[in-house]
Amino acid sequence: MDLRNRIIKINRTYKFSKILKTFLKYINQNKNKLWLNSLISSVLRILFRFKLAFQLFYTLKKSKDFKSMDVFWIARIGYLRRIKKIPFLEFDSYLSNHSICCCDLTHLPLEPNSCQAININYFFRYFPKKNLNNVFRSWKKTLIPGGLVRIKVTLKHNEKKFEKLKTSLIKNNFFIKTINEYDLKINGIITLEAINQKKKIRNHKGILREKLKDLLEVLDQNKNEIQKANKICVLGYALEPIKAYLYQLNLNSPNIQYFESIKDLSEYPEDYFDFAIVANFLEYIDKPSNNQVFSCLKKILEPKAKLLILVPEKRNFISKQTAQLYDKGILLELLDEINLTISWMNLSNSFRLIQVLLKNKPYFPTKKYNVRILLLGVYSLRYTFLNNGRWDSQARAFERLGYNVRILEIKDNSFDYFIKYIKLFKPEILWIGSKVAYDFLIEKSEFFKYNDIKVVYWMWDITTFEPYNFEGIIDYMFITSGGEIPLYKKSFNVEKVYFVPAAIMPEIIHGNEYIEKKYDIGFSGQLSFNHPWYIERTLNFELMKKHYEVKRFKNIIQNLPELYNQCKIIFGGTPYFKDLEYYASNRPYVALASGCCFITNYFKGLEKLAKNEVHLLWYHTKDELISLLEKYLSNDQLRKKVAENGVKLAREKHNHIIRIQNMMDIINGKTEKFYGFID
Repeated sequence: MDLRNRIIKINRTYKFSKILKTFLKYINQNKNKLWLNSLISSVLRILFRFKLAFQLFYTLKKSKDFKSMDVFWIARIGYLRRIKKIPFLEFDSYLSNHSICCCDLTHLPLEPNSCQAININYFFRYFPKKNLNNVFRSWKKTLIPGGLVRIKVTLKHNEKKFEKLKTSLIKNNFFIKTINEYDLKINGIITLEAINQKKKIRNHKGILREKLKDLLEVLDQNKNEIQKANKICVLGYALEPIKAYLYQLNLNSPNIQYFESIKDLSEYPEDYFDFAIVANFLEYIDKPSNNQVFSCLKKILEPKAKLLILVPEKRNFISKQTAQLYDKGILLELLDEINLTISWMNLSNSFRLIQVLLKNKPYFPTKKYNVRILLLGVYSLRYTFLNNGRWDSQARAFERLGYNVRILEIKDNSFDYFIKYIKLFKPEILWIGSKVAYDFLIEKSEFFKYNDIKVVYWMWDITTFEPYNFEGIIDYMFITSGGEIPLYKKSFNVEKVYFVPAAIMPEIIHGNEYIEKKYDIGFSGQLSFNHPWYIERTLNFELMKKHYEVKRFKNIIQNLPELYNQCKIIFGGTPYFKDLEYYASNRPYVALASGCCFITNYFKGLEKLAKNEVHLLWYHTKDELISLLEKYLSNDQLRKKVAENGVKLAREKHNHIIRIQNMMDIINGKTEKFYGFID
């Protein structure tokens, strides 16, 4: 049984709150039976009093599926609503919280170095009298080096406990990163973030042979950028092999300086170097030192100078000296904090290193528009679910365009909290993504009817809702299917509904020419003979498997572009919706931006989005599908030409900046057109 099915089974079996509701309903219907009421109340009190008996009721510790998944988990404890996506796991010591795992919260059922963050709400309710040193010692083993603990506490009547909490964190070698008091004005909660540090970082000795091989391969692939530079600085440990490699390049620049510490680097004057390489370094310094490193690099590099960073991906090349572990999301969040412009980020062709090329200029503008925008959605996925980029692309585009943006995670707070936050921030626009806030808008409809806030709802996939009169509540709706515009207008009584599909981030979603093609065809998505949406797609998938080497990618949350680049052609489409005008998920845009030749079923209006056998391939019948595959799999030149045109189309017409600007232009009355149609 895979993890997803296991989770579903647990939730169906142990929804304790539903049992409670059934009891209470029965009590209300039989109020005259006092003896029965007393008996039930006594049973419930006993259950809660002896809750410790349930703490190890179910554990995923011995689950093979749980261990084998190559992700850094994020543990969530005590939150109102679950995030039903990998890598999030919901823990609780009570069966009533709909958690995935009911367990002893001091000893989470996770492997050592497997968790990138532990987020806990109502900390002192879970640990009222616990020895906090034992808690943090246990959590420290579970967290990856550089992992984060995010603790929310109600400060009122807990001031002394909060001071003890901070003391205990410091004692267990956690670095207190931030203490956010903004929510004190709203619900009396304070949020503390602390970083898991190593007690002592050992002196670094040498580079592993396999790691050195990968580092030199990446440098060789970027030698054109390196050769353009005049003054180069290289920061890292055990640099002799890298020094020898750069010497062999016969660079035009004789001025190459090598550093093993920030102290030596900081002695150079401002704007001195025009290129920098950081390799075999960041993984061996404590996370709090990152700001110092990049502040120094920004100072000694010329404006717009380039910076190449190389770090191991996840647990590759991990050793006792490792002080930080990275995946793309962790590194991207760090780079956003230091505000450097990202040219591109991807995995090396060995899939063991992350490489990123930066420019020494601010990525997000320092000057902001006066327009205040509040983004509401599942922004916990911003740095953990980069394949579709839906959450990150929205936030990143608004920030890049210079709007005054605040972000709210809908899964973490109550609807009353959101209203209080809105009243405090006073946004001109409330921007909602996907289907996550449907119930919120209904429950708080009176507030929005009598408020000047513009409510914008962006639905980026086929969504089934109960009809509701949103007149005066939702001002603009953007949907991924032009064919559903009349349906949305009628079902929700919203006049301004426009076709605007999902977007891509070229910095993250792009090709890698150095990755070897292993498969003829690749696919990532749902397959099923039981769901009507996927039956024909599944039949086509099975047909292709009979003729070609086909690879299906499952449970991939970050590195899909690199996996796509292992395939000559990417398969997609949902024939069930072929008569729905302009409908497609984000799959075509991700595949095109990844530099792949993409094949899909024809759907109504597709010719306005792309040209057949120019930007992508489309088919009408199974015979045509096989014929096109035969033609383009046997001709590398033709296939590469289509892929090149597709990349250009995705970057020019479907990037995240253009998408958000398109919608803002519609809201501001500048246009009613979709900018993604081809001429």
